Amino acid sequence: MDSLHKNFAAGLSDLNLKTSGHSIITRADGTRQLYGGPIHVGVVAENTLRHTEYMDRVSKDASLMNGLHAGAAGFVNMGYIAHSRANAALLFDINAYQTLFWNIVIQKIADNEKAQDFRSALTTLPAEIEARAAKQFPLRLRELFHQSCNAWKQGSIFKDPAQDDFQRWVNGRDYSPDTKWMHDDVLYAHLHALAKNNAIGAVTLDITSTAACAAVKDYLKEHHTAARILYVSNILNFMQSPVRKTDFIGRDVSDTMRAAAEKNVYRWMEKNGHIIECDNLERNTPLFISAQSYNRPALRA
Repeated sequence: MDSLHKNFAAGLSDLNLKTSGHSIITRADGTRQLYGGPIHVGVVAENTLRHTEYMDRVSKDASLMNGLHAGAAGFVNMGYIAHSRANAALLFDINAYQTLFWNIVIQKIADNEKAQDFRSALTTLPAEIEARAAKQFPLRLRELFHQSCNAWKQGSIFKDPAQDDFQRWVNGRDYSPDTKWMHDDVLYAHLHALAKNNAIGAVTLDITSTAACAAVKDYLKEHHTAARILYVSNILNFMQSPVRKTDFIGRDVSDTMRAAAEKNVYRWMEKNGHIIECDNLERNTPLFISAQSYNRPALRA
């Protein structure tokens, strides 16, 4: 078993209080609230063949393995974490419901030693999300979440309504880079070890918030680590002015939004770390880029 950064996630509940507090958004009606919207599970409009290629790459390159993985959105992160044999993982998203999703999934990974048992445990996931949200989130956030879901795909709580029948969806996806890990005993075993050793967790975070991202940077520094692999999905793509007028949650895109977000997250990186982002407006093809090429301030592991 590779060395794990045991208890890396022990302080993430406190970190989440800081990051979520700095991730309040101002809605069109002027009210301020955490964002809640459809949950990302599988990749959306991203080239899965390219993700498969990159996962194979990280599984064979020692310089990319056994470091910290940081990533936004859904299950594709687990593929990268497992293939790179990451020693710890930090998952983040502006969507408070995505954080809730991750907390439930990570606990299920910790509780189930076998991949097959984990998949069976996903049967009740949609109902569990709703039940946990009722206990943890204020009524207004839950109302806004369902409004957003209704506006997206006829009320589905997931980006892809096919995931409403969750177990059927995962059982038919043993080939995909975002779900293969839960059909492969070796890949799953690494994720189970991370979860059992409290080395993986999630926070609610707006990458345009300098204060929220600085709190993450401080947390990583306290734990003597930095991101070896950072997956930002197509978040930066949606901040690309003037091509985009609004970002993925409907906020107006300014000329400086993307640059500020890049600066915030690249500060989490190891000097020789790599970033995976979907920055092709035509094909949304994932790019695998050295952090050094951005000339951003970098942390040393």
